[in-house]
Amino acid sequence: MIVEMKNVSLIREGCVILDRLHWKVQENEQWVILGLNGSGKTSLLNILLGYEYPSKGEVSVLGHRLGKTKIIASGQKEKILTDDYLSETFQIDVHVRWEHNRPWVSIKNSPTLQRIGK
Repeated sequence: MIVEMKNVSLIREGCVILDRLHWKVQENEQWVILGLNGSGKTSLLNILLGYEYPSKGEVSVLGHRLGKTKIIASGQKEKILTDDYLSETFQIDVHVRWEHNRPWVSIKNSPTLQRIGK
């Protein structure tokens, strides 16, 4: 198990941001976190990175329960991409190389890219 969240809630100033979230990420799985503005996407990532702590529940990464320890060193945090950060001119090949550290050539002919356009 890479990530496991059990009954995670985040409450700020009486406002429920995350409510009893249960989530498991297995090895080799890839997830996309989608939601409306203010739905808790960034708060969820902040909890996983150790920048914020849940009001209730448990979070484990690689079998280690998170406490007050950050999982990602500050030098690595630029790999977390948010919609606020991305510009319209950022090309998909840059995202793919940055996130997976693989050459663009190995995926440029993938069926997904064929469907969405290069």
